[in-house]
Amino acid sequence: MSAPNNRYNFLWAAFLFVVAVTTLIAAPFLNNVQSSIDPLPAVGQKPQPPAKRKPLQPDLPGTIDGAADPASIPDLIAFELFMRSIADYPSAA
Repeated sequence: MSAPNNRYNFLWAAFLFVVAVTTLIAAPFLNNVQSSIDPLPAVGQKPQPPAKRKPLQPDLPGTIDGAADPASIPDLIAFELFMRSIADYPSAA
């Protein structure tokens, strides 16, 4: 009489194992979906203004015009300016 009982125990354990593995695989993806949804502001709250941009400064004498001659800008300087332009503004997260 114990044979049918053992079979159901095995099926139940197999079911729990499949559910646990599926949950472990799906959990990181569900977290990204949940965090990417922007919550609406509360009724009495003002929406936050966008990030303020720095005022433009006039070019100094001797500045290289990249639009006219892009090859004259060293790669290291171009990469540094690109990375600084990304880092100046806060992310949406």
